[in-house]
Amino acid sequence: MKILQVEKLCKVYGTGDTAVKALQDVTFSMEKGEFAAVVGESGSGKSTLLNCIGALDTPTSGRICLDGTDLFGMKENQRTLFRRRNVGFIFQSFQLIQELDPTLSGKIRSGRRPTHAFIKSKRRWASTTP
Repeated sequence: MKILQVEKLCKVYGTGDTAVKALQDVTFSMEKGEFAAVVGESGSGKSTLLNCIGALDTPTSGRICLDGTDLFGMKENQRTLFRRRNVGFIFQSFQLIQELDPTLSGKIRSGRRPTHAFIKSKRRWASTTP
């Protein structure tokens, strides 16, 4: 069963003479349980590809289906819910977590799961922060 299908994926930053083609007609698929590594030189589009697959960035054209769901065939709020429920991220700049909230990063590093009350308090804090 195909868990991921990427078809003719393109991502262009900028326009005209300054346009940068980060991804150009990328096509591949992966079966459930299969592992892959994305490797390449700096600036070759690895992060752009992963950001598009994770629905963090919108491709210029092409199609991405994750577990049978067309990621960019849905509205942004639907995509946000899908991402929240089905996709996990480990960012290159993970060290920012400690700067943002040392109590949360400590829980994450120790493998302890934050309590519902702890998360609720952080949501309240985030909604009041400019």
